[in-house]
Amino acid sequence: MGRRDGAHMAPPKLVPRLVQLIHRHGDRTPITKLGHSERAFWRAQLPSAEAMRAVRAGTAVRLARPDYVDQHSGGGDDVFGQLTARGLQQMRQRGEDCRREVLQAGGAPALALQRGDVSKIAVTCTEFNRTLLSVQGFLHGLVLDHSPPPSAHVTIGTRGTDLLVPDPEPRWPGQAEAEAAVWSSKEVLDREASLVELRARVMSVLEREDQLGPPAAKPGTPGAPQPSWGRLAEILKCLHAYDRLPSSISPHDVDAVVGHGAWRWFTLLSPEHGVVRTASAPAGRALLEA
Repeated sequence: MGRRDGAHMAPPKLVPRLVQLIHRHGDRTPITKLGHSERAFWRAQLPSAEAMRAVRAGTAVRLARPDYVDQHSGGGDDVFGQLTARGLQQMRQRGEDCRREVLQAGGAPALALQRGDVSKIAVTCTEFNRTLLSVQGFLHGLVLDHSPPPSAHVTIGTRGTDLLVPDPEPRWPGQAEAEAAVWSSKEVLDREASLVELRARVMSVLEREDQLGPPAAKPGTPGAPQPSWGRLAEILKCLHAYDRLPSSISPHDVDAVVGHGAWRWFTLLSPEHGVVRTASAPAGRALLEA
């Protein structure tokens, strides 16, 4: 969506006819349910009820599967896995930034924004609360805060959630087997063997500080599964972002865990493995049939 240095989206003499934008959600609470001592803090980071009502105004959400969030492990609950007040403000600002670039570029998209013509805006989003609230905040910064129409609204569709995420639940046929082959490869096992001590130390500290979740979910409980590297990384990122890291976990530790979590994603979706083909094939077919 254009450059970040303020340059126009289009070269001179070219006028945009269509703007397409893909964005992620804003700052959120940890998806992983943390300990009791953490719940009150993260609840306090959520947008107020008044802010939620205001940002939902001017939009209409069409949920394809209202129960999807409850069924997906990344859905969270009423506190965890939710957009924060900070995240909502971030997305509103992203919308403002986008509006400025579109107006600078001119053409039909700029004219639609100037008129507040929301009928020219089409939105597709995943069904997670944090992503829906993020796009609603973005739309307010883009158009609704500037020229809110008295009766029209922007419709947000969600029918393609499984096509838009790399980890649908359940997985697409063959995807789980392809993922298992990656995780059991020598490359992954050797790398993670070198991180066993770091993982154990970080988990021990989080458990001791009651930041890891209810007793039944703690790794020390017999038979309880450990959080994945991805979940451990997101816990540390969120704690670090809000200055809640235990003193015995350093920013270097956070970088190491987060870096490995990112490496796992890039390894899983790298071209030489079959996962990306399996995961993206349904989306490709949907595009061809559209």
